[in-house]
Amino acid sequence: MDDRQMGRVLGLNYYELSLFKALDKIEPLALTDLARTAKIPRSRSYDVIASLVHRGLAKQKSKEFKRPMAFLRNPDSLIIGNYAKQFHARLKAIKGALKDGK
Repeated sequence: MDDRQMGRVLGLNYYELSLFKALDKIEPLALTDLARTAKIPRSRSYDVIASLVHRGLAKQKSKEFKRPMAFLRNPDSLIIGNYAKQFHARLKAIKGALKDGK
């Protein structure tokens, strides 16, 4: 699967996909190293990593390990589980909306 397809399937923009793929290379990575590896602006790396963490694709290494913050890619099984939950929640919402529309 090429990058464009992967981004579409996961619902990621260019910066999110670049950072996500950089997490695969070496773990854990400090955010500045992660931005450098992903070749994205460091200033954008903060909101991009926050988006990946929110989506369940990445996590901070440890709450105690604050400076520099380091991030890990979540295991595939956890990522798939998160997407499955989101999918089922969306289906439930669609069913409710269709039921209410009758």
